[in-house]
Amino acid sequence: MEEEQVAVLKISSFAKGWENRYRSFLRRSFSQMKKEDIKSVIIDIRGNKGGYIIRGPELLGYLAKEDYQYA
Repeated sequence: MEEEQVAVLKISSFAKGWENRYRSFLRRSFSQMKKEDIKSVIIDIRGNKGGYIIRGPELLGYLAKEDYQYA
């Protein structure tokens, strides 16, 4: 849709380690999307081989409008 901007967030790894780098990436990315008033995001995980389970709630914290439970 022409009038609506869409951000593409590429996450190539959920591997353990580099926690601060991952958190910083999310913080910067979502801050920029808010600044540019972007309401839609595509999360591109093609080629991501999985990894550390805690990465999920960190990402969902930026996407969820309401409290959620993560199991």
